[in-house]
Amino acid sequence: MLIITYIVTALFFTFIRKNINMTITSANSAQSMSPVSYQATSPPTGLSPKAAAIQEIKDCLLNMKVIKAGDERSVIDLLKNDAFMADIHTLPFDDQGLGRLYNKLMKQGLSTDETYEMGNRLQIASTKDNAILMFPMLIMILQLHLWVEELVENEQREEAGLLIRKKFKEENAKNASPHLDISGYGLSSLPELLASLQATELNISHNNLSALDVLSKKIEILNANGNQFYKIPTAITELDHIESLDLSNNNLHTLFLNPYYPTGIKQNTLPNSLRSLNISGNPELEGLDYQALPAELIKLDVSGCSINEIELTLMPEKVTIICNGNTTLLVKGEKFTGEKWNGITIQREVSAKPTYQQYP
Repeated sequence: MLIITYIVTALFFTFIRKNINMTITSANSAQSMSPVSYQATSPPTGLSPKAAAIQEIKDCLLNMKVIKAGDERSVIDLLKNDAFMADIHTLPFDDQGLGRLYNKLMKQGLSTDETYEMGNRLQIASTKDNAILMFPMLIMILQLHLWVEELVENEQREEAGLLIRKKFKEENAKNASPHLDISGYGLSSLPELLASLQATELNISHNNLSALDVLSKKIEILNANGNQFYKIPTAITELDHIESLDLSNNNLHTLFLNPYYPTGIKQNTLPNSLRSLNISGNPELEGLDYQALPAELIKLDVSGCSINEIELTLMPEKVTIICNGNTTLLVKGEKFTGEKWNGITIQREVSAKPTYQQYP
């Protein structure tokens, strides 16, 4: 797998797309992505999508003047070279003002006036500066092609890759829907290009995922039902706009906190924006990490889990809890049998019980 050292925020990609004319063409009748218009030499026709992406990166490196014409070194080997990548990361902009704004954008964001200034500077940016700005996205495009080419049994990466490339093309044409569905392809990993997409609804259900490394910060609705997650991935905790999360029918043993860790250890928490959490159908899940639940959560489905007790005084104040019929509810340690307590509503699924699944 290509080691990606540049992960650029979705905000930056949106900004760049608005200020640099990006074009998308086909290569050898495939839905490949063409170079940005930073005066790179267009790749010869007939190249495979992967070969075209490699040529684009090579042109980009030439424009950044980190390699010379005639350099026969493998582009992929160069990208795997930590020292080479470190040199690119510290490459100075011709326009120092543009470089300053770019660095600030990556660290903390820009004011309205700074965004306007950066847009103006982009209009007159040098070939080198445009190449520096677009290099991270070109790497992600190549990584997508490499990800598709990996031969993993029972995975339909080519089909999923076509959907991702289609979404990327639609977003550049500014006619994209907010939804991306790559469910049911048996995927064990996801390409890092997903981090740059602007889709607010992502369906990755019914795959074979046990980890998530990168997700677009724009996601508001995430359906990850029917995967193999042992605990909630850290990438999900970084989704500041997520409102609905479905992790039902996974392999959850805990939300975040390993029960064997010493007490008092700092754990991850779910984003404060989250309103609906479905973790039903996880029979190995025996308890809740109360401190991980956001205060404004309004729906929590834990039916089909092995959670025997829920202490209502530790739950969000206005949440509706969907639980097994035999789950014991407590108020300050005392058994509670009602359907409402303060602002909390309880819905008991009488027939719900843990259903154990076979995991590879």
